Amino acid sequence: MLSRLLQDYHLKAPLIILVNLLFMQCLLLTILPSALARGMDPAIKLTPEETVWLDENRGNISYAPNPHWPPGDYMEDGVHKGIVADYIKLFEKKLGITFKRVYYDDWESLYHGMMTGEFDLIGAAQKTEERSKVLVFTQPFLTTRLGILTRTDTPDLQSLNDLNSMTLAGVEGYSSLDYVKANYPGSKVLQCDDDLTALLKVSAGAADGAVVDYMEASYLVDKYGLTNLQYAKELDFHWDLRFAINKKKAPLRSILDKVLDTISEQERKAIYNKWVTLNLEHKPSFVERNLKLLSGIFLVILLLLSVVVYFNRSLKMQVLARTKELSEQKEKLQVVQDSTGDAIIIAAADTQKIIEVNRRATEMYGYSYEEALQISFTERNQGEPPYSRYELSEWFRKAKENSPQTFEWPSQHKEGHIFWVEVKISFVLLGGAYCYVIAVRDIHQRKQIEEQLRETQKMEAIGTLAGGIAHDFNNILSIILGNAELALLNPETNLQNREKFDQILTATKRARELVSQILLFSRKDQEPKKPLSFASVVNEAADLLRKTIPRSVGLVLHVDDSIGSVLANATQLYQVIMNLGTNSYHALPDETGTITITLQSEYIDEATVKKHPNLNLGQQYAKLAVTDNGVGISAEALSRMFDPFYTTKPPGKGTGLGLSVVHGIIEKHEGVIWAESTVGKGTTMNILIPIMEESDDVLPEEEKLEVVGGREKIMLVDDEVMLAETTKQYLEVLGYQVSTFTSSQEAISAFRENPDSYDLLITDQAMPDMTGDILAQKALEFRPDIPVILCTGHSHIVDQEKAKTIGIKSFMMKPVSGHELAREVRTVLKSSLPHNA
Repeated sequence: MLSRLLQDYHLKAPLIILVNLLFMQCLLLTILPSALARGMDPAIKLTPEETVWLDENRGNISYAPNPHWPPGDYMEDGVHKGIVADYIKLFEKKLGITFKRVYYDDWESLYHGMMTGEFDLIGAAQKTEERSKVLVFTQPFLTTRLGILTRTDTPDLQSLNDLNSMTLAGVEGYSSLDYVKANYPGSKVLQCDDDLTALLKVSAGAADGAVVDYMEASYLVDKYGLTNLQYAKELDFHWDLRFAINKKKAPLRSILDKVLDTISEQERKAIYNKWVTLNLEHKPSFVERNLKLLSGIFLVILLLLSVVVYFNRSLKMQVLARTKELSEQKEKLQVVQDSTGDAIIIAAADTQKIIEVNRRATEMYGYSYEEALQISFTERNQGEPPYSRYELSEWFRKAKENSPQTFEWPSQHKEGHIFWVEVKISFVLLGGAYCYVIAVRDIHQRKQIEEQLRETQKMEAIGTLAGGIAHDFNNILSIILGNAELALLNPETNLQNREKFDQILTATKRARELVSQILLFSRKDQEPKKPLSFASVVNEAADLLRKTIPRSVGLVLHVDDSIGSVLANATQLYQVIMNLGTNSYHALPDETGTITITLQSEYIDEATVKKHPNLNLGQQYAKLAVTDNGVGISAEALSRMFDPFYTTKPPGKGTGLGLSVVHGIIEKHEGVIWAESTVGKGTTMNILIPIMEESDDVLPEEEKLEVVGGREKIMLVDDEVMLAETTKQYLEVLGYQVSTFTSSQEAISAFRENPDSYDLLITDQAMPDMTGDILAQKALEFRPDIPVILCTGHSHIVDQEKAKTIGIKSFMMKPVSGHELAREVRTVLKSSLPHNA
């Protein structure tokens, strides 16, 4: 074989080919035995990279079963069953691994976990654009059949066009029902809460047919004994179901695809037929084929037995009554089965008195089954103003007169507390009597999300307001700062007044720092990470926290200022410190106590790595500890404190999102967070973030320039008259020739007439008619070499990076001191006009 290879390549590079052959043999000898030793099916042709990945993630791949989708994927008596369960067992057997199971009680929680990455793998998922943002999908492994079920005593459908004259029941929101509405507009659609209700309507004669999934219909017909239904026609519409994998475990997709390739069609059919056992397709029975003959025989026998029937009439009436009673009970039980995560309640049509409930209803409301049958649904759902019992009765009336009604309502638990639910009321005929079938879904998590959205929108509005105030306030500070500096430049200002002006300068700088801190919370989250002093961030955040909490609460700092820099997002670190500090304040009884913030360096040892495997052994970390002497946290609450929406605070004190957000921020900074607490003594929140290496920690020092002036001609544009005049006076004291404009339109007109008469343009950003960045662009069009300094109190439109791309030489945040402006003017002129420097 080697000789043939050498001939094909015309005897070129024989040694390279030989080495490649030997390498491939070694690779096979190392990978194949390893795979076989793990019990992996040799028919699965994994690449070396896939094999290595599978080894590294062995025992760390989680799978979540769907709790309620029989017979495809469901839980029963704590056991995972269905088609998907059998495929998962095949995956585990063929790959020689075991998936970790993550269990959920309802589809809503499962879907939330799937989209937020609480587990890695889910079966039988429909591929959609929204899900594809966070998930990857395998090839389809299961194609559903969607069709029409009718009663066995109705004529066969000649074609699907017959649907245009039928009343069809289906589940509200299902794409199959939307398909029927779009393609057969003549049909009348009855929207139901679930497939069981749709089948019951057809069985009871309230609808001509049901639009259902063949698999689930087979399961429901078999489980509830709906023997008068038949499979009439199959829709030209189906679902291709796949396994979905979180993008964090994306390599698993190609591995599962290769496993699916090894599963034969015979194995797939065996799994399907195991769970879908009932054949709904109606075929004429022996009785139907020989109906006339059997009818004649029956008449003869009936005549002979008429006497016997007469004497057994009484017994027959008892049997019929008992049969009817059993039939009514069966219909009720079919509706209230525990296969749904919603509470199902059946109430009498006239009194709304509860006559049947499922297990979820007793759990949701806190009543026993016997207690639930003694109360009225309306009495336990009166709500609070503006919700009233009268309005709830109106929903019952609408459901009776029109169609099923869906609405949100404040419901009441047995213990008295109010919780929000989504209610769907249907008016149906069960067992010869009209009833209300009420499906109740707990939506407290959705309400919390909506509340958080409102809070986020409110904070965004506050941020926008803060930005607007900052612009005007910084202009005012600039005027104060400039006039104080002008007074200090005046040789006639006496010593006593100089001390007062120095105090004005100090107060102005403190005000500038306070505005800067407030603006941190109006910035967007896209601020990149950069080297920064953790000690400075802690000190500044503590100053802001001090202004937030009452004076009765002590705030103690132990900050090691010598700690090196961390690679971080400053805004997010402020958010972390403020959140932890606020939580500590809320834990203090009667607004008295002490909050201690400590920052020190710590080297990670083996004991710490065992507790927190994400940390690097031997590396230096910055350790932040926020301690309070408040009420403390219980062990149960400690285990859940980072879960979204979990909070121990009373209503109105928090949404339960703060610590989960903090946890996410620390993880993004490659750190860890944990809590230590003793009930009655207090809590300490600990954070570790890696300190940068010394070689990366050195930041360039700013060039220090003396405050010198010049004789260049400067165009100064600012719509704030007092600020423009103050800045002009200061620059003229330094010798510059300054032309001042308070209108950007007048300024650009003057510049257009004689662009060479100016050596520098200084402009404010936020001005009416034309913003500073637009003014700068227009000036650069007339004279590309004109240096520009752009000043702003606050702007979401332009920042330092954008200003640089426009061609602006310098970007300065107000308030700007005269010394700072003078130095920047000299620096810009020096770089742009070296002959004037």
